[in-house]
Parts: sequence; structure tokens; C-alpha cells
Amino acid sequence: MAIACPAGSALAERAKAAGIPVFTGVRLQKANRLISFFRDVVALGRLGRAEAFDWLHTHGSQDTWATVCARWFFRLRAPILSTRHNTKPVRFLRIYLGEIPWGSRERRLVRWLKKKPANGARNASASKPR
Repeated sequence: MAIACPAGSALAERAKAAGIPVFTGVRLQKANRLISFFRDVVALGRLGRAEAFDWLHTHGSQDTWATVCARWFFRLRAPILSTRHNTKPVRFLRIYLGEIPWGSRERRLVRWLKKKPANGARNASASKPR
């Protein structure tokens, strides 16, 4: 087992303190930073080849995409397990609850959802005994 995470991150410090091998050769920034993304892909691919892991576990968007690309480009055989923690609020739910402003697209979707009958509500009148 090894953990790949940015240098100086809380995860890196906690893993080192626990005696877990840490690979800090990745930045895992947003995917719109292409050079950084490709560096992460190459670093993860090289790490995967050197260590021959049984499986790869990702937790976020950036590390998942970089791992998927590294697995494909470097032909790594380890399967990928991805866990999402939903640490960021879902925008639509916050819109629906009225917490943030919303545009016409979201308004139309909320109106449509409110008009849509619940499962079986259309057929409920047909199945009532007379």
C-alpha cells in the first residue's frame, strides 16, 4: 500500500506519521491545468509500473481522471475503485432549497419536478375500487 498525494498536504503528513509509504510526486490540481494533469498521469503511471499494485483507490475527481488515464496509457492491470465523499454541496439541491440564486434553466427544471406526479399517482385513480 502507498498513498499518492500532494507534498505538504494533511494526508501526506498523517500517512507519514502512521508509517504508510507516501508518494508526493503529484499535484492533483483541477483538470483544466493540462501540463500539471499530464505530469500527474506520467507520475502515477510510473508509480503503478514500479509498484505493481493490486488495485488503485481514488477519492476525488482529479485523482480519478489522472489514474484512469495513467492506467490506460501505461497499460496497468490494477482495477480502479473510486469513492466519492460528497464534501461539496450539490448545486441543484441548494438551488431547489432556495439557498443560492438560480437561472432560468434551473427554474424550469424545478417547475417540471414540482408538476410531475409521484410514482403511481397517475394510476392511483384507476385502481381505486368503485
